[in-house]
Amino acid sequence: MSSESSFSGKPGRVRSSVAMAAGFARRKSVLVFANNILMAVVRLVSSVVLTRLLDVKSFGIMGFLSTINIIFVQMTDLGFFPYVVRQPNEDENMLNEVWTLRLLRSIVITLVIIALSPVLAAYVQQPDLVPAIIISSLVVVIDGFSSMTFATAAKRGEIARISLLDLIPHITQVVLSILLALYLRSYWALVWAMVLSGVTRSVISYTLFEKARRNWRWSAPRAKDVWRYGRYVAGSTLLFLVVTQADKVAFSRYMGLQVFATYILAYNIANVMQLFTGSYGERIIYPEFCRAYNEDAGSLRTVYYHAGRFIRLGYMFLCGGFVACAPLIIHILYDKRYHGADTFLTLLAMTAVFRLSIIVASQAILSSHDTRRLLYLNIVRAATFAIALPIGFLTYGALGMVFGLVAVEIVAQCYCWIVLAHMRILSVTREAMFLIVALGGYGLGFVVNALGMKLIG
Repeated sequence: MSSESSFSGKPGRVRSSVAMAAGFARRKSVLVFANNILMAVVRLVSSVVLTRLLDVKSFGIMGFLSTINIIFVQMTDLGFFPYVVRQPNEDENMLNEVWTLRLLRSIVITLVIIALSPVLAAYVQQPDLVPAIIISSLVVVIDGFSSMTFATAAKRGEIARISLLDLIPHITQVVLSILLALYLRSYWALVWAMVLSGVTRSVISYTLFEKARRNWRWSAPRAKDVWRYGRYVAGSTLLFLVVTQADKVAFSRYMGLQVFATYILAYNIANVMQLFTGSYGERIIYPEFCRAYNEDAGSLRTVYYHAGRFIRLGYMFLCGGFVACAPLIIHILYDKRYHGADTFLTLLAMTAVFRLSIIVASQAILSSHDTRRLLYLNIVRAATFAIALPIGFLTYGALGMVFGLVAVEIVAQCYCWIVLAHMRILSVTREAMFLIVALGGYGLGFVVNALGMKLIG
């Protein structure tokens, strides 16, 4: 079946297009889901092995270094991916111009991180981390040299190759981390593995895809056009950054790197679900929504619940079980030094329950070219964050801040429902069905967790 959809105003064609879109999403979704499952298994195995080779503090340090890169990259996100996907044609000049802008941004970010490395190390009271901050920042500029295939291949539906673009560097990083940890026995094993994995990803972004080569091409008009499109995306991402990274920024200082390591461990496990939502939303749902909206804007509301419906139901069921089984997961996989991560994982798993619905709604908003609504979504998130986290901290300390993160996702979900209703997309019955399925998963997970905890101890 072709991934092309043909939308028109005629009801018969709309129904046919809906069926095509649903089939498209299901086929591609299997690849995305399978890839994420495989990456999750590899990540868990490596985590179990590495926690036995390195001390707890090493994971706190690595969590801090990764957070620095994420913060600076997301602070300057102009929506290069959606900008390329929304273009009707893959013009070589356009791709070269966007690639050049993205590379320039990466170079500037790396230089800024290097310049600020003494300040960043002093923030966590670890001045000896300056060399590690500098080396880890190279990942940003290395990624800037990668091709634009992360966007063009998604537009062409080359999901299998994109999955390899994720999987090969991931496996490379895991294998190198373990081998280097056996030799170095310090957090430097994780740092060098991350850098070398970045090199691998950049190289295969050219070798896995046809017509991937990019050339330097500066264009002031293109820069203005990207800014014109991406300014709301940048503002939205900046606010999203506050919500998703401020907890790690605060915890890395006030928890101490030892306790922070257990939080990062829980975050990385919970992030498996969120990695799926991101890749599924960007690579499957967003291109399909764009195709629907560009060919017949009215068909977007029809496609919204049909594309990937069974994937969404399965995700909600798994997330419900994930919340209930969080203590069992930690106690089975890790030794007593990490058992404090079980409460963190339970709360972070709750945020994952709402993440896919929010991502799908965000892609629908983005495909309608109304990026201001996406900005407003993250304003709502940031405002909730600013209120909920201080209340949580004053009430329950650091753990209360994690409760605040759950509140942020609940409020964001409510805002998305309001926007979908305004766009005449919302179906209360279908949204309720997703939540009921999640509760079913939680019920089954509760039984499994109770029996499992009793067996192990």
